[in-house]
Amino acid sequence: MKYPTREFLARKAHVLSTVLALAKLASLRVDTRPDALLPTDADYLYFPEADLIMAPWVHDDVGLPHRIEACARATYCDALMISLVPTYGGGESICASIGLRRHDGFDWHHGLRVWFDDDANTCWLVPPHDQNLPDSACFRFQRRRLRPITERPWSDNYEYNQGTGDAMARLARLIEEGGAAAPGEVE
Repeated sequence: MKYPTREFLARKAHVLSTVLALAKLASLRVDTRPDALLPTDADYLYFPEADLIMAPWVHDDVGLPHRIEACARATYCDALMISLVPTYGGGESICASIGLRRHDGFDWHHGLRVWFDDDANTCWLVPPHDQNLPDSACFRFQRRRLRPITERPWSDNYEYNQGTGDAMARLARLIEEGGAAAPGEVE
């Protein structure tokens, strides 16, 4: 977007606070060194332990997928774009796209949701339950590189819905409590 509007900037700030809360939920630390990313990539967050570049995505920003892929390619990292999408109930849900780097490009996984396992205290990025295809991957979101896992961390639809609800509630609490701290403070 050449000339961002106030509404666009406010929406992007809201998504960024969600991204920071998600990073905190997954116990990721942001690298804030000035040389970690190029100045043109200042909107992105770099997580060196996970070899990951993460960006808030407001869908009006149509060029972001290409820009984050170029940044991830230059830094030899995977890419994660986070957006907020409306739900039927009137709220919002996180929608994630993961680009895993390959020798000849990126392998993209779109439409992932955040799922939280209370027993293992683990955050996951998982496909929507209505698109639970045998080859759709889940990703344990932690301080390591994202790797596709075909086994499901839930056993039935009830457990799936409980995990996605728990994740959104935890994220909302972190944002409300100010847990979505400035990038250098995320631990």
